[in-house]
Amino acid sequence: QLLQKVNQKTYDTNWMLDVDIHRNKTNVFNFNIKNNRISLFELDFLPFSNAYYRNRNIYVVDYRLRILKVVDVDIQHASVVQIDISQKYSDIALFDKYIYFINSSDKLMVYDLESNIVTDMQLEHCCGISSLNKWIALQVEENNIFFTQIFEVDKNKLSLLKTLIRWYKFDPCWILVQQCGPGIDIIDNCENTGCNSYYFTALGVTQYKDLVTSERVQKIKNANLNIDFSKIPHEFVYNPTNNPNYVATNAQQSEKENLSKEKVVQQPKIVEQTQNIQQNDEHHSPQKSLNKDAEDEVSTELSSAKSSPETNLDKMTSNEIIQNIQPVLSQLQSCQNERPYGILGFYLVNSTNATDEMKNQFLEAFAINGFQFKESVKETANEVRRSLKNNQYLKLQQQMQRIEEDIAKFKSCLQTLENQSKEQKNEFEKLNGQIQ
Repeated sequence: QLLQKVNQKTYDTNWMLDVDIHRNKTNVFNFNIKNNRISLFELDFLPFSNAYYRNRNIYVVDYRLRILKVVDVDIQHASVVQIDISQKYSDIALFDKYIYFINSSDKLMVYDLESNIVTDMQLEHCCGISSLNKWIALQVEENNIFFTQIFEVDKNKLSLLKTLIRWYKFDPCWILVQQCGPGIDIIDNCENTGCNSYYFTALGVTQYKDLVTSERVQKIKNANLNIDFSKIPHEFVYNPTNNPNYVATNAQQSEKENLSKEKVVQQPKIVEQTQNIQQNDEHHSPQKSLNKDAEDEVSTELSSAKSSPETNLDKMTSNEIIQNIQPVLSQLQSCQNERPYGILGFYLVNSTNATDEMKNQFLEAFAINGFQFKESVKETANEVRRSLKNNQYLKLQQQMQRIEEDIAKFKSCLQTLENQSKEQKNEFEKLNGQIQ
């Protein structure tokens, strides 16, 4: 994981976090000019997502406790930052003295490190944030619609630049990546597919190591942070007519029967805030109308999916797959189409409702059919596998903690009995002396 630095002039290279899940430790290291790894110190907890460095302090979320910690690198001591951070969506982004985070109500907040003031940014249904230079990618889910808002950051103020289909996060190689599917190259405004692993490069930890060339680095320097997000290809921009996730569910269809034949799908709510948010891009106001023929097709498919035990996974929409996840998983071993695997894998990694049993079913089916799937789907399956192992590790850790607590209670009881025994022995000796 990458330790991003606000004070880029302090060190020549990015610091890195190397996670040792078995020891519950995190090694902080970097590389010297000879590319030799230099260990700096250890943290006694595991990190969640990326960490940030500022003024001799590391800001990082504790994976197990899901609390924000600040580590003084001089004395290597960690203390807790007292903010209400989400237990589900625990990403942070640091700009100057401001930490952006998602609270327990899934709202975007900003914390001033100097004044300790927390400000509500009036953005709801947030599910993740990532940062690159002066931008934030905010992942949002509203009414089963998944989209990403790109903001330009000016201290504790945000300006909306673009709204994209599906969830994306920033990669240090200046790519907007999604968990399953191609990324968006914001330098060349095109699709780009990364590799299956992460690599340390001159730009940071990235899945796009083949893009890290002297030419690429020069392009980034020439861009000088002046990226025109309006040039992102239209197929990536939020628009219900080109997004398979933006389909009304069966329940929504019933609720809208009294509307005109040209029904509408509710668009995500973007709260207006004149001081903090400037919506300066016409493309982020999504079209509301949904093609009538498409709706009829959706209604038919929904009805078919619920009435037939042999659901055709190849024809199901994303929403149908998720809404019928148990029957879909039970049929998945007979499905050789990679599309349902990508949809299910994304859900199983990100949803708090996903169970270990669901993940095991998914992985068993993937082991049978996934050999020739593309790398992005294989990486999604790896994410599901890692998520399952992390859950198993946390359960084992909790069991060990309960055992240790029981042992401590037993030792305490034993000590109490020993003390009582000593008291009785002393009392006995005292009485025995009086008798003699």
